[in-house]
Amino acid sequence: MDNINSQLIDGLKKDLMKNGCYLFYIKNSLARKALEMRESGWDQADSPVYELYKGMGRKDIKGLDTLKANFREVNGCIFANGNLSKVAELMDTHTLSSNGYNGYISDIEVKVPAGPTSIDIKMTNFFQKQNIPTKVENKKIKIEKEVTLINIGEIVNGTHLKIIELLELCPFKFKVQIKKLWDKGALFGREVVYANDQDTLAKFANGINNMNALALETGFTTEGSVQHVISRVVKGLANVAFTTNTDVSAMADLLGFLKDPSKMLAAASSGPVASKTETKAVEKKVEEVIEDVNLGAGLFGDDEEDW
Repeated sequence: MDNINSQLIDGLKKDLMKNGCYLFYIKNSLARKALEMRESGWDQADSPVYELYKGMGRKDIKGLDTLKANFREVNGCIFANGNLSKVAELMDTHTLSSNGYNGYISDIEVKVPAGPTSIDIKMTNFFQKQNIPTKVENKKIKIEKEVTLINIGEIVNGTHLKIIELLELCPFKFKVQIKKLWDKGALFGREVVYANDQDTLAKFANGINNMNALALETGFTTEGSVQHVISRVVKGLANVAFTTNTDVSAMADLLGFLKDPSKMLAAASSGPVASKTETKAVEKKVEEVIEDVNLGAGLFGDDEEDW
């Protein structure tokens, strides 16, 4: 929550409350003290928080020590229960444009745009020393080509700030940033919040592939690897049958393709046509069945129907 103002925080709090989330910020020492009392004194009758948690329902919460250790900088807490991606989207919409400050580590690439400026020609030497090509146009400085002023990860200094101020740029955007996610005693990185369904499915598929590879390598068959085991066995049997020129009825088509690869091309080209013919035949048959069916009553029932 660095480099932002109270107006931005108030706007973010209102939008979060509309989505059932709550943002609060507190002094780190008070937050650590409260968590320490909740961790160790919630079930002790002489503790000052005993009566408080008695009314709320005394319950042991695991992992408070990991949460307490993260209250070291300017931090706040967002209580959310639901889609965390929506919370991240709201936080990204509330930004504060800024010139930056001396010593700030840039997270973006800042460029000096080419084109005319309103800067007096007295500053020509200053720009020349910074390797920014300029020329005089209408008694004002014109920058001839775009130049990278600050690279990602570079520390902003006084010269950078002066150029940014002269060009009236606001390249940096500050916002409330997610650092950690705490859930049921476990602490996760910020990438968990920004993960979407596609990322989750990709990681799950990657894990399944790794598990199948491990099962195949160790010879331990699982539900995911059994199809690969069967495939390997069939390939091995087909290889033996093809090498020894043995006729196997169950592999007649496969052995035929191996002996004459042109049959595979013929089968591939005729496949879609056969599929379309079969689909048309099925559709025609379904239409005939529908025409022959007598549904009995009309839409609202026959007059003879007993209500």
